[in-house]
Amino acid sequence: MTTAAEPQSLLLQMLDPAVRADPYPLYRQIRSHGPLQLPGNNLTVFSSYADCDEVLRHPASASDRLKSTAAQRA
Repeated sequence: MTTAAEPQSLLLQMLDPAVRADPYPLYRQIRSHGPLQLPGNNLTVFSSYADCDEVLRHPASASDRLKSTAAQRA
């Protein structure tokens, strides 16, 4: 079972100098976790090619700010 703080903790580990020297084990851990949702930030970090491809092709995630769903809610 994962906790709500775990995604944030995983991402903060990227700032550790030892991790920055060899980030690949952390990258593997992040990819195995799946999309990371940061509580209170309305932010999701996608780390796998399949997830990024799906998000980029989905009509709701338009690159045009005026057509994006986030802009429509504001």
